[in-house]
Amino acid sequence: MSDQLVPIEEDYDMVDIPTSSELNNSGQTRFQKVKRDVGVVTGAAVAGGVAGLVAAGPIVAVVGAVGVGALATQNTRGGDVAKSAGSVVVAANNRAKQLDEKHNILQKVRRATTNLVQTTRRINERHHVIENLLKGVKNTFQFVAGKLQPKHKMITNK
Repeated sequence: MSDQLVPIEEDYDMVDIPTSSELNNSGQTRFQKVKRDVGVVTGAAVAGGVAGLVAAGPIVAVVGAVGVGALATQNTRGGDVAKSAGSVVVAANNRAKQLDEKHNILQKVRRATTNLVQTTRRINERHHVIENLLKGVKNTFQFVAGKLQPKHKMITNK
């Protein structure tokens, strides 16, 4: 065994050492509070964006993200609700990271997606699926258009 120290890979946050005036009653530094609040506001913005996207589309998603993120900075009941939503998003994100670290979910999804794309390409090259699908769509539209055409011309007296 070597006498060299082996670094442990851990994620440490660099935090300034607070003075006694920077500690609040709970012993939390203002630096830690700011970092936590930024995460909650970001989470609130994500929640607002997702809600807007589901409700009405991408433009409302942007408006929802900005609005809920801004609301989370306020000390009101609405701000508390937005912060709660942000906290849920942060907790879900943290849990997802833990699961990914334990089970390598992202790597497995990437591998499966790559295999799916390659298999789809091979099938399409052999069987011309996309080309045949487009022909079928074209034929369907032509058939429907033909059925919508009047069979007899109406003669009107002028």
